[in-house]
Amino acid sequence: MKKVATRNSWKNQPITNPKRIEINLKFNENQLKTIKKGLIPKQMENKWFIFFEGDTLYFHRSWTGHGIFKAKFTKENNDYVIKEFFAERNKDYYNNEDDNHDRNQLAFLIYWGLLKIDIREWYFKLNESDESNALKMWADFGNMIFK
Repeated sequence: MKKVATRNSWKNQPITNPKRIEINLKFNENQLKTIKKGLIPKQMENKWFIFFEGDTLYFHRSWTGHGIFKAKFTKENNDYVIKEFFAERNKDYYNNEDDNHDRNQLAFLIYWGLLKIDIREWYFKLNESDESNALKMWADFGNMIFK
């Protein structure tokens, strides 16, 4: 059985310069149960440490522990919805300012990284596969792009 990730499962630091970004992701109750288990990296090449606490999902880089995203879930009817999330904008910790990239990366991490719903083809099409993007995807997701 998979160990449930908690704040104490891996090193982590809070986001220092958060930017609010709108998004609309919906999940059912079974998906939320899976999401709540999070992700504890087995090795640095897994790139991400993800844990759920309260009503919020936290995303940290495994090497540094720096917080990159945090997403709050709200309940709407029978769904659990993320309407906004926060992304790090401190360039010392995360060198991205593209909100759409962050939306796509957050979706990829949840759907493929946590729920094992294979959306890699969708993500790769968005990011026009070439050699430099392949290296960027490895830097962003590590082993996750191959599983």
